Amino acid sequence: MAITKANILSEAYTVYIADTTTTAPEVDDCTGGSVEFGVDWVQCYTEGPVKLEYEGEMQGIRINGFLSDIKKILTGETAKVSFAVAEEDLRMFNYCISASTLTAVSPGASQCGQDVLTVGDGPIVEKQLALVGTNPEGNDRVIVIPVAVASGSFANETQVEHTAVPVEFEVLNDCTSAAGARLMTIYDLTADPA
Repeated sequence: MAITKANILSEAYTVYIADTTTTAPEVDDCTGGSVEFGVDWVQCYTEGPVKLEYEGEMQGIRINGFLSDIKKILTGETAKVSFAVAEEDLRMFNYCISASTLTAVSPGASQCGQDVLTVGDGPIVEKQLALVGTNPEGNDRVIVIPVAVASGSFANETQVEHTAVPVEFEVLNDCTSAAGARLMTIYDLTADPA
């Protein structure tokens, strides 16, 4: 396939978040070029772009008699996803602050019902991410990230119409996946099942 401007630019991505124990979306069983997500996946309403960054660190190999590298080897990889959540409920705050815990208190005698988000000295909580955009054929492009943690700072930025919460997820190595597919897998859907 030739690289054209249409192959590079795409529409905005939708972000889905789930626990790492949640079954990944069934990319093989699509309908109308779209992937269906199970009930345990939560769609994040975002404001602005969804940014996915990948960086590979390489080291050059040199041998006697040559002044330049004869080969490069991969010595490290990092990837991160950043976006602004356009929701202000505590569930979204819980996803955006890795070391937080969300609990629900039921109403009772002398007790009002409440959702409680606690932050501080909690364990780092790993999440699974899926980014869904449009590929050049007009079908879904699905990026599945099996393990990520919310990292960086958390800021509640109030706009005139609504609140946007910037968040950054650092992608971690999924040791259970095959070598070469431990950070993410990108699927371009091209046709429905036969």
